[in-house]
Amino acid sequence: MDLSKAKTFKGFLSKDSPSLFGGYQKRFFQIIEGDLNKGEPFLITYAEKENGQLKGAIPFAQISEINSLSKKEFCFLVGDSKTFKLKAENENIKNDWIEAIKIIKKENTMLLAEFGKERSSSMYSTKDKSWKIQNQSKEVINTLSNQGVTINQNEGIKSDKCIEIKGLKSLLRGINPELLKVRMKHGFVMKKHKSNFMSSQKRWLFLISARPLTNEDQLKDEETLDQNTLPSSLKFDVLYYYSVEDEQDTSTSKGELIMSECSRISTKEVDKEFILIIDMNDRIFEFSCENNWERDSWFEAFKNSKTTGKEIELSKTKKPRNIISLLELGDNIQAIEKIVEKEIATLVKGFEEIKNFQILSAMIKKMDSKLTQLVDGCLLTTPLPLNIIKSYVEKFNTTILNKVQQYWRFLCENLSVSYLINIRLIKY
Repeated sequence: MDLSKAKTFKGFLSKDSPSLFGGYQKRFFQIIEGDLNKGEPFLITYAEKENGQLKGAIPFAQISEINSLSKKEFCFLVGDSKTFKLKAENENIKNDWIEAIKIIKKENTMLLAEFGKERSSSMYSTKDKSWKIQNQSKEVINTLSNQGVTINQNEGIKSDKCIEIKGLKSLLRGINPELLKVRMKHGFVMKKHKSNFMSSQKRWLFLISARPLTNEDQLKDEETLDQNTLPSSLKFDVLYYYSVEDEQDTSTSKGELIMSECSRISTKEVDKEFILIIDMNDRIFEFSCENNWERDSWFEAFKNSKTTGKEIELSKTKKPRNIISLLELGDNIQAIEKIVEKEIATLVKGFEEIKNFQILSAMIKKMDSKLTQLVDGCLLTTPLPLNIIKSYVEKFNTTILNKVQQYWRFLCENLSVSYLINIRLIKY
C-alpha cells in the first residue's frame, strides 16, 4: 500500500466498546488529514455510518503498539493506557488497516519532526480516557470541522444508558462480564406498527442469550449459561422491546418475543429500508434498521438465539454444551483428543492428591457434569458425532478410573483391611 492510498483509507470495522454492556459496535473508520499548524497532521475518525455524524477522533501522534490479535482482530494503544480493539470482516481487510495505520503513523511522526512540533497533550482530552467527540479539545474539533466533517455532540439517549434506565443493569451484575459481553445485544430500531406497516415507532431492543450471539464468538466460547444465572424477571433468548421517551422513562417492555417459538427469521430491503422480519406464527414483527450491516448483525443474533433456545428446550440437562468448534474439526481424531486432554487437565487441577472419599466424589461429580453436557450437546446434532462422544467418554472414564485406583492405593497403604471393613468403605 502506498502513502496516497493510506491517507484516505476508510471502511467499516467493529469497535469493542469499553462499556461492560457495549460489546462490538459497527463503526465507519476513516483516516483524514488534519492541521499540521496545530500539531495534528493526521487523525483517524469513526462514525456510525459513512458520511454520518462523527462519534470520535484519534490524533495519530497518540497511536502506538499496533498489533494483530487474531485472524480478524487487531488493536492499538492510544495515549498511555487506552486500547482500541477492532475487528474487520476478514483477515485481508485487517492486514490492510494495520498497514495503513503504520504508514500514516510513520508519516505523521516525520511531518511533526520536520515542522518542529512535539507531541502535545493539549490537543486532546484524556480526563476520562474517552476519545468521543464531546471530550475533544477545541483545536481538534476545529481541525475536523475544517475538513468538512459533520459534528453533532448532542446525540440523544445512548443504548448503553437504556440498560440503566430500564433497570437491567442491576439484574446483570451477577454474570461474569466476559461471558456477558458476547451474549448480549441491544440498540434502537424502528418497529412497524402491527396494523399499519406504513407507520413506525422507535423502539429499543434488548436480547441476552445463554450462548454467544455471533458465529465467530460461538467458536471461541462453548459454554451454555444456566437460566438460574439470571433473576426470574429476565429470561435468556427472549427479545424485549421498549419505548424510551427520555431518561426518566422507566416503563416496562412493550413486548417479549420468545425466540425459540418463532417460525421464520428473514430480511428484506424496501426503498433503502433494511428490514428484519420475525414470524411468531400468530403475528409478524418487522423492525427497520438504518443500514444493512446493522440489520445483518441483528439477523445473526436472532438466528443464533433461536437455535440456542430451541436446543435448550430439547436438551436433557437444559445446559447442553455448544459443540460447534468440535464439529469444525470433522474426523480429525488427534485434534479432538488434544482438546479432550486439555479440558481434563483443567478439570483435575487441584485433585492431584486424593486422600478421602469426599474429594474423590467432588472430582467425579465435576467430570460427570462436564461429560453429560457434552453428550447432551452431541445428541442435538444430526448426524450424531460418534467420534466426539467416543473420544470424550474413553478419556474421561480412563481419568476417573485412574483417580479411583490412586485413592484405593492410598487407603491400602495407610489403613488395615479390617479397619476398612469396619467403617464400611468396602462392601464386597
